[in-house]
Amino acid sequence: MSQHRSIFDFLHLAALAAFAGLAAMAQWPVNQTGEEPYIADGMLKFQMVEPGGKAVEQRSFEIVVARNRSGSLYRSQERSQGKLVTLWVKETGVIYSIDYALKTVEVMDRMDIHPSDARVRTAAGESEAGDRKQVAGLACVPSPVFGRREGQRARIGEKCYATDPAGLLLSSNSEFTLPGKTLREEMEITSVRRGVDPDASWFEVPGDFRAVRKQGR
Repeated sequence: MSQHRSIFDFLHLAALAAFAGLAAMAQWPVNQTGEEPYIADGMLKFQMVEPGGKAVEQRSFEIVVARNRSGSLYRSQERSQGKLVTLWVKETGVIYSIDYALKTVEVMDRMDIHPSDARVRTAAGESEAGDRKQVAGLACVPSPVFGRREGQRARIGEKCYATDPAGLLLSSNSEFTLPGKTLREEMEITSVRRGVDPDASWFEVPGDFRAVRKQGR
């Protein structure tokens, strides 16, 4: 396996399961016991770029984001070896990472309300009409993504959250600097089916999968 592929696979598994799975899930409104269900389909793209702009590796994955009537959230990345799922169960606030290839379940965290919810709602309320974008036929509010670049805090991308359904992440892009390379990530929702109930099995944690510890514990 080449060094390029090794680096890419590590970022794909670690960053996608944790960062993308948690941060790119829809944000949920506060103090709501019921929610309008939906199913959103989209694409997630990764590109490893060398200095000068030459792409050395590219990968694309279909994703599905859904919300059921109880307000729980589901996000899957479709892979040939088995899908990778991030599931937030509203009743308990527990976030799971479920790997259908490895048949493992990892408890990622517990959140009664997503920490970025307030920021998303504030941005939606303060944004001027001209700042809003249209993605998959829905209006969304762009907000910057910040990270570290050359040891300094810098803007590394943008996320665009829907105003209705509240907080659904419709698009995002970011760049992560690696030794001698740049990893570019893009996500965009292509269609949203509102009022459609997702499959109930999507919100079930497989009882026969192996439980694994959260990294760092």
